[in-house]
Amino acid sequence: MDDELQERKDMTMSWIDRYVASRLAFKRETTRSTYIIVLRQFLAWLSTLPGHEASLDSPPRLTQTAVQTYLFNELANTSVSHRERVKSILSGFSEWLIDEKFLTRNPTRGIEFPAVSLLSPRELSTDQRYILKELI
Repeated sequence: MDDELQERKDMTMSWIDRYVASRLAFKRETTRSTYIIVLRQFLAWLSTLPGHEASLDSPPRLTQTAVQTYLFNELANTSVSHRERVKSILSGFSEWLIDEKFLTRNPTRGIEFPAVSLLSPRELSTDQRYILKELI
């Protein structure tokens, strides 16, 4: 089982390596590292789905359903800003696949995150009032 997992990882890395060399060559090292980590996690997850086995010959089959499932189910316990970042990285990878003629449509298009309202508390708690009085 470990050999199979390593083989999948190697196959997805070749697509990531090609993308990084093609599109991210002039980005900062930290940016490239972040893209690689996010893409590796997504493609490893994708390769576990039926019909999405990793292959050196064919690119990953990115679909809107797969991207939505990943963003809203697999990353459900992460912040909206993190999911937005992941979506942006997947969108860039998808655009590269489109340019390379492996994909016809960007699967991240149309995926929106619900607005998060940032409401400040209307009243300070007892502890907060005490701290504020101490500071004044």
